[in-house]
Amino acid sequence: MLIGYSGGPNGGENTVKHLEAVAQTVGLKTEQTAVKIPSAWKAFDSNGTLIDKNLEKSLIAAIKNLMAKV
Repeated sequence: MLIGYSGGPNGGENTVKHLEAVAQTVGLKTEQTAVKIPSAWKAFDSNGTLIDKNLEKSLIAAIKNLMAKV
């Protein structure tokens, strides 16, 4: 599972795509679910808690999906 973040609106989407290609090239299995965190500098409060509850749900679902495969 890859998690991308950026200061802009795309949440590191291009970086995630490139990393997926590199991982596959070297024989690593990647999950189809990638979580992207746009505007990372304002996605968390001062305690490090995600502000966007939909993003939090996406992260939790992705982590549960990954853990089910381990």
